[in-house]
Amino acid sequence: LEGRTIAADRVDVESRLRRSTRQVTPSDPETVDAAATVQAIITSMRDLSTFTPALAADIAGVIAQGIHRRDALLRTVIYDAAAAAEVFTQAAALLAGRPRADVLTLAAIGLYYAGRGSEVNATIVAARTETDDVNGLLILIDQAIPRGLHPERIKEALSDLTSEERASDMLGADYPPYDN
Repeated sequence: LEGRTIAADRVDVESRLRRSTRQVTPSDPETVDAAATVQAIITSMRDLSTFTPALAADIAGVIAQGIHRRDALLRTVIYDAAAAAEVFTQAAALLAGRPRADVLTLAAIGLYYAGRGSEVNATIVAARTETDDVNGLLILIDQAIPRGLHPERIKEALSDLTSEERASDMLGADYPPYDN
């Protein structure tokens, strides 16, 4: 993503956050493979052309396995915040309701880490329009923005969750590496 304009203006940001007319149903949390999903996220982070609607469904299915699995996905943001945010934004476009809000939360974290505050705000608004029952992670980011909390402080606050050991524990497998 280096050197490429991500979002030229608010209209561009809002269009990227719109729901697609093609929606997917989240994968069954009982059968979706969390480790394989993380590997697919990492692959799409390296080459966005590999992103598929099935990955969006799998991301939502992994999150539905529980908060520990959602938090395991946060490690991808440590690898490359902007690329992870792009994958999560694309996935969210194919989802609706609470699954969309949960995936947008991960996108917002990535955008926050990448220092793209105006996009974070728009992402939070999009997530909040999907459900009245927003998750604590979204609330944390939503409160950090008006307080001017530097992205490094959020990274510090979430560092226990994003360590390789902790992320592997939450994933239930060795966390795939990100070799750029």
